[in-house]
Amino acid sequence: MLVVDTFENLLSESDMSLSEIADAIGIPKSQLSAYFTSKGKKTIDFVYLLRAVRVIKPDYEEAFMKAICPCFLRPRNLRAAMEYASTFNYFDLQRVLYEVNVVLGRENKDFAEIYLIYLDFQEGKVDKEEILARVNLYTPKCYETEIMKVIILCSLYYVKKDYKMVYKLSYNLDELVGKIKTEYIRESYMSRACDLIARSYLYYKNDVKKARFFATSLMKNEFSAYRRIHADYIMSISYFYEDYQLCMNYMKKYKRSLIETGNVVLAEELDNKEIPFVKNHWNKNKSIVSNDMAEVAHFHAKNGNKEEALNVLKAMEPLTPFQLYYKGIVLNDPQVLSLSFVEFMKLGNRFFANLPKNELKKYENYGFFAELLYNKTGNIF
Repeated sequence: MLVVDTFENLLSESDMSLSEIADAIGIPKSQLSAYFTSKGKKTIDFVYLLRAVRVIKPDYEEAFMKAICPCFLRPRNLRAAMEYASTFNYFDLQRVLYEVNVVLGRENKDFAEIYLIYLDFQEGKVDKEEILARVNLYTPKCYETEIMKVIILCSLYYVKKDYKMVYKLSYNLDELVGKIKTEYIRESYMSRACDLIARSYLYYKNDVKKARFFATSLMKNEFSAYRRIHADYIMSISYFYEDYQLCMNYMKKYKRSLIETGNVVLAEELDNKEIPFVKNHWNKNKSIVSNDMAEVAHFHAKNGNKEEALNVLKAMEPLTPFQLYYKGIVLNDPQVLSLSFVEFMKLGNRFFANLPKNELKKYENYGFFAELLYNKTGNIF
């Protein structure tokens, strides 16, 4: 079935007039009318079709978009379709679109190549180091794929917890994305960029104001899709040190959104790790509420249960920077806290380096040198 026929079937289910639909999706009525009159010989941009299904029948979006995406004739729409399928993790559709795009012109072949690499990353079936090597070997042939290469690299380094590299690569990514002409790709890439930039400002720069600015931009983005809900997580963590109630309000909102969108596993992980972590930090847990061993150790450390904390931590060796922090606070040991601090700084995680740094202030010389190192990050780590 042609795209125009599928679109007409969608319109037949609406009580809205053609003028009302045109206004709602941001297209002149004359252009929309001409599209139907020509039976699809005149083209309509991807973004208007997406807006139309969201206006007319939101619950039908997945079925509608999966039906029309492989049927596009316009190369630009096929490129936008690849980004849409990638955004929603429609892996089967991505593979179908790869086969369609790879036999088209230079730009579409280029899109097919980079999105196939990203698909392998999304599915998690290929080792991340192999993905990183493939991305580094890949040579973009158009502006959009240059941007997508940077986005994938940022995503890989974020998973590796190399926040310094995420910041370095994403620093002016929003400005570069803003130059993309195709609206859907520009705005969808912008949501990806805002997500990564917010996280890099939060973790690497410890700049909560800028992190919140980009997280808010992500929330407002029309095409941020599932990425929008992760803005609540960024907002939550940004209040970790300064406001327990705001931190938890955003965390609970994030959890609700995860459940509503079917991300039950991630919601359960939040319940078992992130929420106990926040509560343990603020001494809000009266008893152990997690079966995550790190948070069990955290609880014991914060409550001065030295033997219990050390027994749990011993079973977890080698320790992460967070776990070294737990060990340092239960032992009141500035050397262990210093090691935690250094490990956080090596990762470029200046935000959570504040955990051991704040404790080290209790020890005059250690606190002085930690502050000195913290402020000289660029020259040392």
